[in-house]
Amino acid sequence: MSKPTITVGIDVGSGAVKCVVMSVDGDATKILAHHFARIRKRDIYAVVEDVFGKAVHEAGVDAVDYI
Repeated sequence: MSKPTITVGIDVGSGAVKCVVMSVDGDATKILAHHFARIRKRDIYAVVEDVFGKAVHEAGVDAVDYI
């Protein structure tokens, strides 16, 4: 039995940052967590880091295989 691949998708738009953490095992894909935040007048890099960190923490994974 193979270990599932942990994949993260990030969308940085003009108004919000969205992130999803998925487990991919062959044909089976499962969403483990997702998070989003509006950018407003905040530093975009800080928002990306915050959203990514919260989604990965919520997913409960130790490592990410693919972003």
